[in-house]
Amino acid sequence: METDQKIPDLTPEQIQALDSSVGIVKGEDYILMKKSFFQNWCGLDDENLSNKLKIGFDQASRKEFIDWNPEEIKKGENRQDAKF
Repeated sequence: METDQKIPDLTPEQIQALDSSVGIVKGEDYILMKKSFFQNWCGLDDENLSNKLKIGFDQASRKEFIDWNPEEIKKGENRQDAKF
């Protein structure tokens, strides 16, 4: 998967927090998830996850953005509840 922006490496503290968690860490302004946790939560295997993420990266590279609306996202049909 290619993007125009370099994805920053996690800090040692972020890696340690993820390693000592069930696979998800919530910060004040961010959420970090291990790939395996995210895939299980969404019900996606490697190929399906790559395909879904590529759509978003392609839209971002074309500067096709939508407003962030957490309430609408929560209503999504494919959303699976997860314990954070």
